[in-house]
Amino acid sequence: MASENDKLRALIRMLPPARALRQELKAVIAAETFDGVGRLAVRNFTGLLNSVMSLTDDGTYLDTLNVEPSPNGGTADKEQVMAVLFSLSQLIAYLEGQIGLPASGGEEVSTDNRSYINNDNSVDMRGAVFSPASGNPLIDPDSVGKLIGGERGQKVADMLRSVFEARAAKQDEGTDDGEEEA
Repeated sequence: MASENDKLRALIRMLPPARALRQELKAVIAAETFDGVGRLAVRNFTGLLNSVMSLTDDGTYLDTLNVEPSPNGGTADKEQVMAVLFSLSQLIAYLEGQIGLPASGGEEVSTDNRSYINNDNSVDMRGAVFSPASGNPLIDPDSVGKLIGGERGQKVADMLRSVFEARAAKQDEGTDDGEEEA
């Protein structure tokens, strides 16, 4: 049976293909080249959705994102692409939530990219809180950095590393203090 860390890593691996599919579908919409794309989009999305469902216990919710293939071509392709894009946005938001990433909100980009270190050394980034477990962080800073990408991803990874180090140092101090008092 897969551990929680294995499931988390598997969910992290689902995010890039989901984002790539969203990007491709947006290109199809922009170019208005829907012919023949509907069934392929539904098939790709269904495979991705089934993979995510096999990793989680949220089948009831995830099943609502299912998109049925249309037997007709033509305008049905456009409708299917739009339906897949709609459900895909929901799936990406779900994956980001499960992974612990700040929600991207589709294409909405916030101008407030500040991060905060709270009193308990957890990191709050636009509403998503990363709170590492004692000595064993639930998230890998390098993986998060790769998912976010670019300079911002590197900054987030560096910030997470510093939070983990600060928390470890704080716990070491607490242990040392306890030993001195005993």
